[in-house]
Amino acid sequence: MATLIWLDSLDSPSFRPNDIGLSSLVESFRANGFDLEKPIIVALDCFTVLSGHRRVAALRWLAANEPTTLRKVLPSGKVPCVIDTTRVAS
Repeated sequence: MATLIWLDSLDSPSFRPNDIGLSSLVESFRANGFDLEKPIIVALDCFTVLSGHRRVAALRWLAANEPTTLRKVLPSGKVPCVIDTTRVAS
């Protein structure tokens, strides 16, 4: 079983603020918080996002536009992640 870690920041090169579905993710975070059953998957070498780019984009949007909501979604200010030790960022 993977160990859940909490990171202060992530490198997500695929971040695009206009991704389809971003507004629905923001609404989901507002209503339900961050689902710890679906952590962000990051690479071992430099914590580059491998899975969860849209969730990271939604969190970044909240950080820039609704910091109070972000503090409710992630009270610690850290993003729940799991390191994939089998892959490195390309």
